Amino acid sequence: MNRIDAVRLASNETLSRRYSALKLIEILASRDQTMSVVDGCAGYILDLLTIPGATKAFRMGVVASNWQSKVEHGTHSLEKAKQLALQSLSFHNDDIGLAAVDEFVAIAQKNQGVWGTRVLFPQSEKKVPHQHQFILAQSALSLAYMYLRGHISHETHAYRLPSSTYISKELINPIQVSKIHRISDLLNQTNQKIATMESCTGGALASAFESAGTDVIDTAWITYDEEAKVKLGVPIEAMAYGTVYSERVALAMAQAIQKRTGAEIGLATTGTMDTADTRKYHTDTKPGTVFCAICINGREPITMRLELVLDTRERMKAMVVNRMIDELLAALSRQQVVLEPHAYMGSPVELGTQYFLHLMK
Repeated sequence: MNRIDAVRLASNETLSRRYSALKLIEILASRDQTMSVVDGCAGYILDLLTIPGATKAFRMGVVASNWQSKVEHGTHSLEKAKQLALQSLSFHNDDIGLAAVDEFVAIAQKNQGVWGTRVLFPQSEKKVPHQHQFILAQSALSLAYMYLRGHISHETHAYRLPSSTYISKELINPIQVSKIHRISDLLNQTNQKIATMESCTGGALASAFESAGTDVIDTAWITYDEEAKVKLGVPIEAMAYGTVYSERVALAMAQAIQKRTGAEIGLATTGTMDTADTRKYHTDTKPGTVFCAICINGREPITMRLELVLDTRERMKAMVVNRMIDELLAALSRQQVVLEPHAYMGSPVELGTQYFLHLMK
């Protein structure tokens, strides 16, 4: 099997895991509808929605499994999930709002009310936190698709998953979990929090922190288009004529989310993955070009331009997440680090053309 065939096969396997997301985006696009998401599944819903063509129907979302959402909305319940689904409609004046928190899923339609249910996991299965969240994310997308197709209309008390739904493989690389825990330890010493604004990585960065069991994420937003970025405070003039793909905009995103939330650290990503942006003024950025920014209170901001090896979208997002985690850990610990070729969601991958970074802080 040559490399092209291997990449195509891996891409097909990735899309098979995202089948519900793909079908949901298709039905939304066919109806010219848009959707917003409140993701209480450690960012997995937003991550699963990062597929080609998704920006036609999905432009903005927030990770709601962090400490702030629990303070604002209290103990999670079906009523809370419904409340969040309705609130999400105001993010971008969207047609559909999807919310999933703990074991509750709710779908709101503009001017048509809200539907919800509880997802029950097999009692015989051992509950592993990040696997539980990943499966709930897949279930939420499937339920949203079935609801919009009219396959389910009456609210049900609970939706029970079959035993075969559960997956056994680990979703997070142990090396990255260790590094995330080191970051968490450093931040918890001074009670600092992280806020993220992601575009091309689609929530993968926030998902890595949430899935590792840390509580350092204050707020995590996904903003796919310029209008969504402006709503969170990014100056519109910074994105004129296709410059949304630039270190300047990545820095503006990190600073905007930091200012909006009051978090001590702001992280941001913008760029292209395995496909080019065909919009006017956006075609100059070749696939695999990603811009990142890290803003830490009292420190000079860090910006990066990454030229990624073209691979599956999942692996390319992992490359960016790995680099951001390594850079943030280096900045916080103020010591020299060596970047390792690894991925947080699978087998080792290349980290672009640079494997080693020496930072002297």
